[in-house]
Amino acid sequence: MAIQIPCPACSRLLSVDELHAGKQARCPACEYVFTIPHQNAVDDFTSETSTPSSNPFASPSATTPWEQAGSTEVDYQNVLPHRGTLVLVMGILSWFLCGIFGIVAWHLGGQDIKQMNAGRMDPSGLSLTKAGYWIGVCSLLLQLLLFVGYLVMIVVFVAVTANNV
Repeated sequence: MAIQIPCPACSRLLSVDELHAGKQARCPACEYVFTIPHQNAVDDFTSETSTPSSNPFASPSATTPWEQAGSTEVDYQNVLPHRGTLVLVMGILSWFLCGIFGIVAWHLGGQDIKQMNAGRMDPSGLSLTKAGYWIGVCSLLLQLLLFVGYLVMIVVFVAVTANNV
């Protein structure tokens, strides 16, 4: 028999089989991990996690732990540390050394921004991460444009020298 429980983080209504009670579950919407309560504790669980004034038909918005109403302190013990400085350094190095650093900045920055928006990574490095991400993307696009420009110049040079011979 399935039990209906709301996710403690985003309030999305989840249907879970009763035999999974007491086990860990991950919400498919916000990926929050929580313990599935037993059938007799479901009523207590739903009254703790839902507010009486909330609209049950409204689409739930996934709030991160630091955006929840009434929260004055940020609990960074359960989130990953940010890598904003690393992403920024990789983005800057991509301008001066090699495009590989731009690929790393693009990849790491994209992953970290998703993690921060989902509430699994420290959001204090969001501005550094975004800056490094966009510097890496711009560097790669500029290098790609220059590479295509050089190829066009070589093709034109070969065509001109072939016509002169």
